[in-house]
Amino acid sequence: PLTQVKRPRFYDLYTKDGISYRKIALLHGSDCAASTVVQECFRWDDLKQRCHFCAIGVSLKDGTTIHTKSPAQLAEVMLAAKKLDGVTHVTLTTGTPNAPNKGAEYLGECAHAVKKATGLPVHVQFEPPEEMNVFEELKKQGVDNVGIHIESFDPEVRKRITPGKASIKEDTYFHAFDKAISVFGRNQVSTYVILGLGEDEELTVDKCNHVIKMGVYPFLVPLRPILNTYMANITPPSSEYLMRIYTKVVEMMNKAGINSEKSNSGCVKCSACSMQQFLEKNDKS
Repeated sequence: PLTQVKRPRFYDLYTKDGISYRKIALLHGSDCAASTVVQECFRWDDLKQRCHFCAIGVSLKDGTTIHTKSPAQLAEVMLAAKKLDGVTHVTLTTGTPNAPNKGAEYLGECAHAVKKATGLPVHVQFEPPEEMNVFEELKKQGVDNVGIHIESFDPEVRKRITPGKASIKEDTYFHAFDKAISVFGRNQVSTYVILGLGEDEELTVDKCNHVIKMGVYPFLVPLRPILNTYMANITPPSSEYLMRIYTKVVEMMNKAGINSEKSNSGCVKCSACSMQQFLEKNDKS
């Protein structure tokens, strides 16, 4: 049966310097606390580089969040979310800063603080780093799994919809996937694949199969148009289209043993953004 998720109690709290906990982290799904630790992307101000579906600068301008969340703030808020609302895992993401390794090091500092304070599994998300040894460092700091999001496997869509990120070659993503899997293991590396961007269906399924064989979880999510973005008025994909791709990709996942229930933390474990999980073969099915 469906149940409505109650408003989190940690939303009512404030830090000592008067910042609402809700501006530091949000509840995703029923039991995941998530935060964008740096609410800025170096591509945002360049309209020729910005991802067309992204709203990272909109929420900052609207005052619904703060620019940078400190490790101490995140630890404080995540502990409250655990105690008051039964949160069982944490997602830390970031806009891509103009910093070494795409902000992965700062994510590691934040993850370490959260892990020390709460003991909860922590998932972090960032672009492929320049230095692949960053994955070992993240593991040492308490990170449980990672998301490296290609957004689309269709090169034409990448050029049109994610023009800045399209400068990162597909092979660079695959190399990062491979290195991350060697550190965190199969089922603990994921990549967002947004459906409804005009992507080639056959190519998308084939590329999903490729990363599944590597041990990556391709997290298929429908485009969700956001106000004040380039794609605000785009019609989301039909349920028929989504189910057709879900069915094909999940069949491959089932054969390879790639499953959301095996994910330790993060978006895949939460799965609130996708119907993909309901087609997966697991111990309960």
